[in-house]
Amino acid sequence: MLIMNACVYNVRNFLQSMKDREVKNDYKIQRRITKQK
Repeated sequence: MLIMNACVYNVRNFLQSMKDREVKNDYKIQRRITKQK
């Protein structure tokens, strides 16, 4: 049971970090687009 919880926790953290990375990339792309305008 404890091992299961740890796995779920790790997956959640992993997904959250992926989401954060995507947001940062989107932000960079947005800035690049605004610079070109």
